Amino acid sequence: METTFHDASHWYKGVIHFHSTLSDGAMTPEKIIGWYRGHGYDFCALADHLICTDTFQLSAPEFLTIPAIEIHGRDDALDRVPHVVGVGHSIQGKVAEGTSLQGMIDLINEHDMLAIVAHPHWSSLRDEHLSAAHGYIGIEIFNATCWAHIGKGYSLTYWDNLLYDGRAVWGLAVDDAHCHPGIDDLGKGWIVVGAKELTTQAVLAAISDGHFYASQGPSIAEWQVESNEVYVRCSPVERIYIQAPNGGGWVRVAPEGMTITEASFKFTEMPTYLRATCIDERGRRAWTNPVLRGRDP
Repeated sequence: METTFHDASHWYKGVIHFHSTLSDGAMTPEKIIGWYRGHGYDFCALADHLICTDTFQLSAPEFLTIPAIEIHGRDDALDRVPHVVGVGHSIQGKVAEGTSLQGMIDLINEHDMLAIVAHPHWSSLRDEHLSAAHGYIGIEIFNATCWAHIGKGYSLTYWDNLLYDGRAVWGLAVDDAHCHPGIDDLGKGWIVVGAKELTTQAVLAAISDGHFYASQGPSIAEWQVESNEVYVRCSPVERIYIQAPNGGGWVRVAPEGMTITEASFKFTEMPTYLRATCIDERGRRAWTNPVLRGRDP
């Protein structure tokens, strides 16, 4: 059996990209982290611009804070302004703006942090930019503040193109919350991580391995590919998609006025990758990470 989920002891809900008054957010670190703690999250990572803040004092036995940072800057070679989020070990002090996408990723890796390319659609990156870069573990496939501001919050096409090329790149949903008046970007995107315990080491290891799913609302309990069958089980939704390259895939739709909680489909040959999307009656989505042909999850 192949599966993107651990035999995890626990599932932990968390957000790894949001902002405070220490950069361009409207809430103090204490207030916004307190909001997540009070709304059912198990961990969070404050990723202010160009500064990594020690939030350890805001942790608790049942709530974990993880160091993070968002690095941005103009890449003249790309004629773009990419952003990269680093999650994990702390970078001390302020960081200068980056001068290249790869340089930002490299800096994050040098500090033993996980590198995630932020909101590629919002940044107007091209597929070739992400294909040429290396050393990042995932991209933001949904960014709530980018959606709320200008309707450019989804980056799924980038993800599918990378997966089609055989790249093991994970998909994350984030708030990127700034909490500015009139912008509804708090509590709108998160990941649920399968880890053995609520520690920084265990959570980061699970994220690095892709043992999580991304969500705006629905939950996913099971996701597996075995022999020639793909199976997903989730909270009640209206439809379940299985995506594959070259127009491949399947959909199961609930009868009118009803919901479904699982779907399975058979195939004759494993495609380059398979991933699932579950959509509830409010249009909220949850995404599995992919199973890639020839790669053990």
